[in-house]
Amino acid sequence: MYLGMLRFKVVADRLGALGGAGLHSQRDAEETISQVSEAEKTLADYRANYIVVALKDEIQGLNRQLSGINGVVGQEISQLRIYSTRNAETEFQRSEYRKKLKSFQANLQEKVADIEEIFEGDEKPTDRGRESDMSTI
Repeated sequence: MYLGMLRFKVVADRLGALGGAGLHSQRDAEETISQVSEAEKTLADYRANYIVVALKDEIQGLNRQLSGINGVVGQEISQLRIYSTRNAETEFQRSEYRKKLKSFQANLQEKVADIEEIFEGDEKPTDRGRESDMSTI
């Protein structure tokens, strides 16, 4: 408000210096001040709109960046899922291999024991197998 009155006085003084009639000059000064006031409001609105537009642009830029980051993260997650699946398959294969290895080792030990019996005693490995077959009947 004070600035408006100050401007009014400056404009009125300038018009007075130009030699216009006092009342006429005062109306012109008021009209000029009114126009300046409207121009200032327009400028303030423009600045506010510019700030809003700049913020919207910045938000859109950030959204694009987030979208790109989400894409990269999505790809990484897909890769991790693939690796996880492969790891689970590998672990299952290892588990199966260990079972087969234990079974093979047990069979091997049994056969080694049978061979040792052949060389140590009179019993044949097939006799022992027959005895176990007979005991189950």
